[in-house]
Amino acid sequence: MAEVVELLGQRVDGLEAQDLADDPAFYDAAVAAARIATATSAAAKHCALQNALFNVGAGDSLDADKRAIFLRYVDELTSSHIALLRLAANPPSCFEQRGLPWPGGSLLAVVKSAFPAWADDEAFIDTLNVDLTSRGLIDDLPLRTMMTETGVRARRTKPKGHEFMELISGPFDDRDN
Repeated sequence: MAEVVELLGQRVDGLEAQDLADDPAFYDAAVAAARIATATSAAAKHCALQNALFNVGAGDSLDADKRAIFLRYVDELTSSHIALLRLAANPPSCFEQRGLPWPGGSLLAVVKSAFPAWADDEAFIDTLNVDLTSRGLIDDLPLRTMMTETGVRARRTKPKGHEFMELISGPFDDRDN
């Protein structure tokens, strides 16, 4: 929390810690994030929470209920869900950020290349896919469907998934890699 407040003070002109303390949106998000953070040791989830708080403090445009739902998603989803969602949001960028060559092939091959630990567990990948789809964050990933290279590289997040990614992405992203 202290890192988020310090970074907000550095990046948002005129913002003081007291402004954040007086902001109901930041207060609600901070309480939810603190509760979620104490229930997990997952670095990716801590990163997502820090980014969410940063974005709320910087003045995100989400309404309170949508923000609360998205924070609940951070609580319910695993680090693997978040990783697959980041891949679905921008497959080529996921590989570029990790310094990996683009593997090409099917979407399933891309997922397996991005996450080698999942390569022998397609049922796990399917579960992540179903969970993200059921929350309306992505269209069901056509993992086993033949498609063009352009299709494999395309963003697969729905508008709601894009909003969620905007909330949980930000200056703390490099910590979860």
